[in-house]
Amino acid sequence: MTDQPARTNAIAPPDAAPAANTRRAYGADWADFTRWCRMQGTPPLPPDPGTVALYLADRAAGLAPGTVARRLSGLAWNARQRGFELDRADPRIAKVLAAIPDAPVKRKAAL
Repeated sequence: MTDQPARTNAIAPPDAAPAANTRRAYGADWADFTRWCRMQGTPPLPPDPGTVALYLADRAAGLAPGTVARRLSGLAWNARQRGFELDRADPRIAKVLAAIPDAPVKRKAAL
């Protein structure tokens, strides 16, 4: 035995609830998606991968690839909370994600 304290929660289990900031972001993602669905005249549930792909393509302009990926994660998490699964590997979603250009690297000027 060592005198060092045991490490706990070094890595959260896959089914652990997201952190508060992540839940807030996921909530905002879900609210935006449901608003978009209403405007399109399509129901947000059950989550249709084709609808999600169209949503991501519509919202991708001006967003970093990581933000779009986070929105997809938010939609999948919210769908699970409502008893549905979103197939994130659906080819329509993958095609949209692959078409998003990498964000340019912003470098600060040297002092």
